[in-house]
Amino acid sequence: MTREFSADSLVMLPKLNVDSGLALWQALRAGFMAEKKLPKFLQPAWQNVEDAGAELSRLAQQRLADNGGKAPPAEKRKADGQVDNAVGALAQFLDAWARLPDTLPETQLAAAVRQALFPDGTGFLKLPFEQEWAQIDRRVALLKSEGLDKQIAKLGGTAFVVHLEEAHRAYGKALGLTAVPAASSGPVVLGDPLAMFSSALRTLVQLYRAMNETMRRFSTGGIWRKAMQDLELGDHRVPVGSLVGASMGLVNLDPGRYPDPHAYRPDRYETMSTDAYQSPPVGSTPLQFG
Repeated sequence: MTREFSADSLVMLPKLNVDSGLALWQALRAGFMAEKKLPKFLQPAWQNVEDAGAELSRLAQQRLADNGGKAPPAEKRKADGQVDNAVGALAQFLDAWARLPDTLPETQLAAAVRQALFPDGTGFLKLPFEQEWAQIDRRVALLKSEGLDKQIAKLGGTAFVVHLEEAHRAYGKALGLTAVPAASSGPVVLGDPLAMFSSALRTLVQLYRAMNETMRRFSTGGIWRKAMQDLELGDHRVPVGSLVGASMGLVNLDPGRYPDPHAYRPDRYETMSTDAYQSPPVGSTPLQFG
């Protein structure tokens, strides 16, 4: 049988159901939205994932509407746990900044944002579902109306805001407190949209692997360092002040790190991890970093 070199045949994903697929989509959205500039070659692949996830979410909400607009008790508890985690994560993020010396402008900014959002802490998370949702809804509204989301972005916390907004919307829908679609005229089938989401995700993963392998196989750059003291590298003595260069093209062809190093095999990253530049860590050495 001829092997197909497509993302669907090359990329193995964990088994996804509708809930885990939507959770993965929301986590990916938070990560990608935090990126200031996504590489152009990844943008179409990510857009496919975004569109497929949005369609899966829409149909999941349609199924919810067909069930009367309220989720079963187990789903309510799950949505409650997710929004509790989102609120807690944002509060802890702001707390971490606020613990730094108050001479830093970021420390003062974080303290002000936390006071605006959580002046009395996060004890409201223990309220009954509907009351808790109302408390969170007021704080989510403050993020936009007072520009707090932009202040949090200055601290690097955009992902926390995105995750909180997603979890809050899901919580409201699970409780039947926010608008859900009108009931459909027939049964909602989620198998096909889940398969489409998985296929789009595989393409995105395969592009990342191809990018890593291209950078490894065709790297031509190097790293130059200045010896800060006399040292020996193998059988060579390097006097202080010497300039020493490392060819990343050769490092990335090390068969000890990359079996069959001259072969172009993006699938090698299915079972190995590496840094963004495919090079081993330099560490702290007498060559230093400058």
